[in-house]
Amino acid sequence: MNQRVRTVTSSLAFLALAIAAGAWVIFGVMLPRATDPTETSKMLRMLPDTPAPVDSLLIEHEAEPPLRIQRKDDAWTVRSPMETPAKGNAVESLLLELKNLTKEDEVLPAAEAEERLSSFGLDRPRPSIVVKGVGFEHRISLGDTSPFDGRIYARRDDGPVVLIHEQSRSNLDRRAFNLREKRLLRHPRNSISSFGVRMPDSSYLLERRESAWSVTSPHPADSQPTLHDRADRTEVNKTLTALENLGATRFPASSTELDLERAATIEVELEGAKRLELELAKSMDGDVLRYYVLGSDLADVVEVRADAVRGLRQEPGNLRYRNVLEFVRSEVRRVEIDTGEKVLAVRQPPGREGHWRLAEPEPADIESWRVTNMLRTLSNLKAEEIVEEDIGDPDTILAEYDLLKPSTLVRLLDEAENELEILAIGGEAGPGRRYATNAKRRRVFTVLESRLANLPKTSSDLGAGTQSSP
Repeated sequence: MNQRVRTVTSSLAFLALAIAAGAWVIFGVMLPRATDPTETSKMLRMLPDTPAPVDSLLIEHEAEPPLRIQRKDDAWTVRSPMETPAKGNAVESLLLELKNLTKEDEVLPAAEAEERLSSFGLDRPRPSIVVKGVGFEHRISLGDTSPFDGRIYARRDDGPVVLIHEQSRSNLDRRAFNLREKRLLRHPRNSISSFGVRMPDSSYLLERRESAWSVTSPHPADSQPTLHDRADRTEVNKTLTALENLGATRFPASSTELDLERAATIEVELEGAKRLELELAKSMDGDVLRYYVLGSDLADVVEVRADAVRGLRQEPGNLRYRNVLEFVRSEVRRVEIDTGEKVLAVRQPPGREGHWRLAEPEPADIESWRVTNMLRTLSNLKAEEIVEEDIGDPDTILAEYDLLKPSTLVRLLDEAENELEILAIGGEAGPGRRYATNAKRRRVFTVLESRLANLPKTSSDLGAGTQSSP
């Protein structure tokens, strides 16, 4: 009986050795060794510490032209198969992945590796990356995926065949499109002194003076401007964002393959008298309208995001500063609201920042947050349309819009009860709209009635008699 057990045990052991040997012959691998936390912590980097920074990369994929990237000063440039700026942060990210790349198991020693490369897919690596710098050059090659655990066969230079993490291929598999620059505008926003968009049906020029922007329309290069006014910072920022997002999504081989129609000219003036001009064209691709930029430093023709182009197609009137009132909320100490029948007045007691009390028609505690919200609404109130401007005879013009005897008059006063700003609300300007003007009485606006909904009409609208909010 014992002899039979020993025979069976010996047979099983022999079978296990045969399976391992067969795996080596068939797959050219060792069965992966288990690693404990101590061994894991001692994993070696695939790339040794280099004596100088990497200044050149060569990336090779099967059936693709080699991709060569070089650093000069602090900028990366694609040198082949095309000459174009490289995306610096993408190149640095790839270098960081290479630096952190570690081997987890050694499969075949260097002395035996050269004759067995095809067993691991290393005779045709996917990809092969060469890093060079002053005094060093190393090649990292990635081969097949191990059929046992999904890890990747790899090799550095003429060294041993090793296994690296299964995620390594996707981290290192960068193609020309991933690493070439796609931004058409690569300058900080605060370095832009002006930019203009000239389209057949609309054009404008935005200019920055210190921290303020102005809008001119039409673009002075097209015709005599009829508009020159302060620009709305929010709308300018939206347009600048669209300009920054005007990046390449595709690099067509040639513009001659496309039936292009001129769409716009974009001009950007930068500090230091630098100038950037982009020609925008469009073409129908079946039912899809596509936009292209011609003659940039990225390529002769690049396809760009359609939503960014739409963001640049602005109505000049929408770029104007359209805040109806101008005041500093922290300076307001008294608010009077005259509805024609009664006057409501609230006041902030001295030394009680953020605390408001009803002053008229009779003193009372109110909910201070209601006044805070009202002031926020008034400071953000924007005109839907500027109906009249540069009014020469205010009394005559304002009377046409029922603004000499407004239905509601809001006065904002400081500590000494000097007038900071007024809002006069006049007649109906259409469904859901009213005419309005401010203390300067130089313009007539239309505003949405819904934006005026939290203007109190009675003391109860201010929560009179309730405990003030902290």
